[in-house]
Amino acid sequence: KTYTYGLSVALSGFHPFFLFIWGSDILLYPKKNVLSRVFTMYSLKKADYIVLNSPAQKTIALRLGASPEKIICFPWIDVTLHKKSIGKYRNNIRERLGWSDKIIVLSNRYHEPIYDVQTLIAAIPYVIEKNKNVRFLICGSGSLTKQLKVQAKKLGIDKYVKFLGNIPYKNMPMYYDAADIYVSTSLSDGTSASLMEALAMKKPVIVTAIPGNKAWIKNYETGLLIPVKKPKILAEKILELANNQS
Repeated sequence: KTYTYGLSVALSGFHPFFLFIWGSDILLYPKKNVLSRVFTMYSLKKADYIVLNSPAQKTIALRLGASPEKIICFPWIDVTLHKKSIGKYRNNIRERLGWSDKIIVLSNRYHEPIYDVQTLIAAIPYVIEKNKNVRFLICGSGSLTKQLKVQAKKLGIDKYVKFLGNIPYKNMPMYYDAADIYVSTSLSDGTSASLMEALAMKKPVIVTAIPGNKAWIKNYETGLLIPVKKPKILAEKILELANNQS
């Protein structure tokens, strides 16, 4: 984190000092309290180079006093493997899942509060009520995995959901290929690697309208944007795509 590890290096006085920033480091933590903000600003000031992966992060870094000539901004994601996988695994994975004739919605964010997978689970009953042909593939794991499974069972939609756990990176393109729709309910992101992967594999995406996503997604042109923590709206967008595959 910028305000812990970054601060430690800044205080050490060591140079050259490259500061790599993740989304939450600068988009969320400086807002939490004055100390986090002060420590982040100090780290930014002392760094020789500041490496970040989205325009949203760059805007905030500049606002916190970072020198523009120190900033290197680019999405650090290689989608070569994903592009090579388009169309290769779709039927095989769908048959293995037992969902050959279903519309599959994929989520592969970590099961942590910041990624808000709870909202996706909460949207499923609204989707199933109107289209029982939709299925949900939940990849990843985290501190909320057990809670998400309990939530699905309580809502009575567990038969429409498969929790696959962590998928090795080299195998993840297979599941993107099998899916019809990609969803991210994240509350904060820089440039989301999984969003880049989904786009590289030509999947229609539904993502939250946070700054990191809005840098890449223009509503109804490159994807669909939804407000955070609104399961009914998410369900409406999933149904919109599921019922209009063209």
